[in-house]
Amino acid sequence: MGVSSRPVTHGTGERTGVDLGSKTSGKFDDKSVSSSPMVEPDFLICLACETPTYVFEYGETELKSALCQTCGNDERSEFMTELEFEQED
Repeated sequence: MGVSSRPVTHGTGERTGVDLGSKTSGKFDDKSVSSSPMVEPDFLICLACETPTYVFEYGETELKSALCQTCGNDERSEFMTELEFEQED
């Protein structure tokens, strides 16, 4: 089972990104997340200033640490993945 480089469509024929296996358009594919322990995201969003941060460490099942270089926030509970952040709206 290899990685496909063809565009992903979801019933409507709308192109949503390139199929990279576990991710599409930078967002987690629900099927991949449920079938694996924890897929590490490319970035997290700091809830204090709503900016992306790339300085974080994931364990097997949870976020171990994170640091927002914009505002200095390092409280683990104040960071979300892009998917979690979008679902909050």
